[in-house]
Amino acid sequence: MRKLNRRSILLLLAIMALIALNLWRWWPTAPATQGPKHGPGANNLTSNPFRLEEFEVHVLPLDTPPPLQRDLFRPKLVARPVSKPLPKPEEPPPKSSQELAREAAQAEFAQLRCVGVAFRNGKAQAYIQKGSENYLVSPGDKVLNRFSVDSITPDAVTLQDPDTGVGGTLAVSGK
Repeated sequence: MRKLNRRSILLLLAIMALIALNLWRWWPTAPATQGPKHGPGANNLTSNPFRLEEFEVHVLPLDTPPPLQRDLFRPKLVARPVSKPLPKPEEPPPKSSQELAREAAQAEFAQLRCVGVAFRNGKAQAYIQKGSENYLVSPGDKVLNRFSVDSITPDAVTLQDPDTGVGGTLAVSGK
């Protein structure tokens, strides 16, 4: 047997104290004094802490409903006031053909970019790009058969749609 050190002895004493406390707490104190001594209802085990009365079923009469109890796992139902459904907002009036054309021109103008500007022999030319389409234009030319080139400066190109009035200045990209 190996030699016990001080720590092992203290642990062994603590375990023995816990066992002693458990035995003292759960040891039967006296035989049951209630109930018949003999017969079918007799309690032959004196250390049994359960009594026969604990197993009796108490039933309420059928004519009275059971008392209402709150179920903690279900939310309390609250009656909500009935509200009238909101009327649907009126749809805006349909757009006119002029408004549709103006919106289409604005969308097309937003896709244009001026990539570069060149001046040769006093004549200005601009390189305009829309997606993968490229256009080399001079003042007075049309881009996309819609926008006419009004002016070209070293820093920008001015375009205008004569039908809808949509237009503006495209600055040279990268400046």
